[in-house]
Amino acid sequence: MKREVKIALTVLAALVILVWGINFLGSTSVFDKDSYFVSVYSRVDGLKVSSSVVYRGYKVGQVTKIQFIGEEYDKVAVTFNVKGDLPLPVNSVAKIASSDIMGTKEIQLIPGDAYFYAKSGDTLVGDQGESLLMQLNEQIAPIKHRAVELMASLDSVLIIMQGILSGEEDTNLKASLASISRTISNLESVTGTLDTVLGENAPRINSIVTNLDSITGALASNNQSISRGINNIVAISDSIYEMNVVGNINTLLVTLDSIADKIARGEGTIGQLISNDDFYFTLNSLLTDLKNNPKRYINVSVFGGNGDKENIIYGVAIHQASKQLPLDDQLYVRYPDLKEIHKGGYFYYITATDKKLGQVERALRKLQEEFPEAFIVKF
Repeated sequence: MKREVKIALTVLAALVILVWGINFLGSTSVFDKDSYFVSVYSRVDGLKVSSSVVYRGYKVGQVTKIQFIGEEYDKVAVTFNVKGDLPLPVNSVAKIASSDIMGTKEIQLIPGDAYFYAKSGDTLVGDQGESLLMQLNEQIAPIKHRAVELMASLDSVLIIMQGILSGEEDTNLKASLASISRTISNLESVTGTLDTVLGENAPRINSIVTNLDSITGALASNNQSISRGINNIVAISDSIYEMNVVGNINTLLVTLDSIADKIARGEGTIGQLISNDDFYFTLNSLLTDLKNNPKRYINVSVFGGNGDKENIIYGVAIHQASKQLPLDDQLYVRYPDLKEIHKGGYFYYITATDKKLGQVERALRKLQEEFPEAFIVKF
């Protein structure tokens, strides 16, 4: 082999080793196929060519090119490579962040959650994080604000202290201190007197405490009986309140007084009986006719029944209609015991049911004040 050929081969080998060394020192593999991506920023804040590209804290590439774009060069396009075939979702973010406290910048790849992966040459979303200096300023700002407030408070305190130490305020301060001293002396005197009284009456105080202890012990042993007595009293008072005894007695007295006055004036049936003989004979004949023909005066309808007197129930029909009332009708609300009977194409609504006809007749008289067409039925 000629000498010139050897020199050429040596130079070529040296160039290959030089290129490989440069790529090795720059963490770029000569033999691996890298992917290239582009991100656009409004500013780069110290990012430069050869700055690191980090994925989950591990360096996976570096910045290869930075250039201005846009009509007014208001944007910066940063091209960077990523080693090998690292899968990056298409919505991944390339964020410029500080790598150390000295402010060195790097690109941090934040993976997205898309189902499709970015290809070499694609543009990734660019983002800029706050620098350590800005973060430090944000942390220090509240402390600075509190320090300013503290200085203002100290200034106010110093002004007040200066006023206190002046001539007029000094006199007032001395007077206040003398008043406090007198108050303390009075308190010492009072506590001494109280101590003397307690010492002289210690046996009586012990006796009082003993008696109180025995009383509380007796109350504790009879706690159940006391509770029953209180419950009985409460039950009695509730019963009296529910019965409204006093109100009923007053109402009864007023009613009796009114009845006596009407009788004295000859009003009503009893008054007519006492003062009018004709009314007496008329009423007597009416009662005789009622006894002989009761159905003429009491409207009783029969719904079903087997003739067994023990199973017959009377009631007051307060409403009848050809259509059925809804369950939320006011009659159901006002009369919870309202019963519905369908007979002859009509719906009858019955309340105040009872096996005793006398009870139902009294209920009928009360209900006819509101329902004049009400009548008694049995079923």
